[in-house]
Amino acid sequence: MQLVSKIATAMRGGVREGLEQVIDANALRIFEQEIYECEQDLLQAKQQLAQVMVEKKRVQQQVNQIKASITAKEQQATEQLKQGNESAATLLAQDIANQESLLEQQQNQHTILQNYENNLLHNLRQNTQQLEQYRHELRAAKTTQQAQTVMGRLSRHQNPYTHQAINLQDSVERIRRKQENFSDTMTA
Repeated sequence: MQLVSKIATAMRGGVREGLEQVIDANALRIFEQEIYECEQDLLQAKQQLAQVMVEKKRVQQQVNQIKASITAKEQQATEQLKQGNESAATLLAQDIANQESLLEQQQNQHTILQNYENNLLHNLRQNTQQLEQYRHELRAAKTTQQAQTVMGRLSRHQNPYTHQAINLQDSVERIRRKQENFSDTMTA
């Protein structure tokens, strides 16, 4: 039983190592795709922010309409009281109380939407800055990879040149030795 467990562990290790090699070999592609997916998430967040802003504006318009209605009804109630029509003034006062309750609800909703908008804006700014840093990192990584590829090619091609330089040096030394031998022979 313990042998089966060991074999299973070895197989899991082999699979993990294989997957890590695939991930390492495709690290830039994976990183670039993750950046793309983050960009898409940011677009969705911006659309959500736009919807929140539209809803907040709609609620603000309702708040303004309710305030205007309350002000108008307060003036009507005051006129009704001046005219001695207390029952109409009482009905208007009840309507004003109902509208003030609705106004409070709408103002609370507006405050909630404003807070949500502020949080979204803050998060969008942070994520946009972070994403820009990742884009910069990706450009740097691609540039480094290209430079390493070129350096690898140069080092492969440099070996034949180095070999040729060694051959040239050997030839020059042989010629010098031959000339020195001739000079020595002539001197002797």
